[in-house]
Amino acid sequence: MNHKLHLHEIEELFHTFGIGQVIDTPISITGGLMHKIYRVSTDKNIYAVKWLNPSIMQRDGVIENMLNSERIAATFSNHFPVVAALTFNGQNLLQFGDKYFMVYEWIEGTSIFPPSITKENCYKVGDVLGKMHQLDIAVPGVRKENSEAVTYNWQFYYDKGVQQNASWIDVYTGIIDKLNIWNKSVNDANRQLSEYTVISHRDLDPKNVMWHQGKLYLIDWEAAGYVNPYKELLEVLNYWADRGNGNLDKEKFLALFNAYRINMNTNTVDWDCILDSGYDGMLGWLEYSLKRALGIESTDEKEIKLGMEQITATIEALIYYDNQKQMIRNWFNTL
Repeated sequence: MNHKLHLHEIEELFHTFGIGQVIDTPISITGGLMHKIYRVSTDKNIYAVKWLNPSIMQRDGVIENMLNSERIAATFSNHFPVVAALTFNGQNLLQFGDKYFMVYEWIEGTSIFPPSITKENCYKVGDVLGKMHQLDIAVPGVRKENSEAVTYNWQFYYDKGVQQNASWIDVYTGIIDKLNIWNKSVNDANRQLSEYTVISHRDLDPKNVMWHQGKLYLIDWEAAGYVNPYKELLEVLNYWADRGNGNLDKEKFLALFNAYRINMNTNTVDWDCILDSGYDGMLGWLEYSLKRALGIESTDEKEIKLGMEQITATIEALIYYDNQKQMIRNWFNTL
């Protein structure tokens, strides 16, 4: 995404789909790691406009996944405060020229990040997550994904990094052997966990929850689909109980977990298997960040820089998680 969205492009988009007359210059909103968000004021309403990353939209199956994710969001909106894409001319994925957009109602609110997250925030997130999993909804057109193992070629990215004399190569070199071990652990765990899955959000980190006057709103549903509920629970616990330095706050951890298990039975969960799966999302994000940093995903300089930043941050997160696994296991086993 190598340029900003211009006023005339937004005006033409809104005119074409009958959304309204734009009355002010769109304001770029920070926060998205893959797509760009704009606040757009019209004569009718205020909207959040998501300009979808072109390199991602070119991938096979992405458009179908985007449409399915919004079907999921719309279904959950009958039960929870959900921000789902609005429909115009029968469409919620809007194609305009060579660009794709989604338009949402503008929600006044902010995301809360560690260390500002409170026990009350954690309780509310755990309550919503448990209720989503308990619903075990079905959505027409949304199918369970193939559970085949995914083995990343970490050596390939190492070789490319060496060739480019990448700034991140030293930290990557120090962890490459562990990446292969963690990758195997994830595949072994996922084979077992794929036997029980539900449809859920799958990316419920703090940036995807908006808060206004104590009420939460779930946003950014594009990762939504089938997932083992306890695997997602672990991921959410690691996001929300973070002290801000990667270490976990036990009181916040327990607040979220206890709210979750009001709705979901956790008595027979194999926590060792769940913990082995805990590297999964981080490994996938690391591979995507490596592609970005190496110019494989995009040649845009901002994309490359963001990839480089995320490599270091994701490796740090993986190391933190690996170091805290035994502590988390002990917490689960004493509950």
